[in-house]
Amino acid sequence: MTWPPPATAAASKTAPPAPTRPGCSPASAPGTPLDFAGLDERLKKIGLRPRSDRSTALFALAGELPAAVLARLLGISTDTAATWQQIAAGDWAAYAAAVADRPQPPQPD
Repeated sequence: MTWPPPATAAASKTAPPAPTRPGCSPASAPGTPLDFAGLDERLKKIGLRPRSDRSTALFALAGELPAAVLARLLGISTDTAATWQQIAAGDWAAYAAAVADRPQPPQPD
């Protein structure tokens, strides 16, 4: 989005200056995003293990959702989702077979 010159001038006069002191920005330099290593370190300091916790969450999800839903939700291939599901022992084939074998309720006339 490009702002017209009068709006740009007004915004630069009213916008607060960027922080320049060390420690005011979560990244190493103000105005830059926090890198993975920095985020990883911060999470470890508060007792979270991001890599193992992420894997645990993904495999728990793979055990609860059909592969097609998991693939669409996470933006991964269906083959990858099916592999995760097999590793997580969440094979939905048995569930689908059980649903197919259920007696159908009588339909009203």
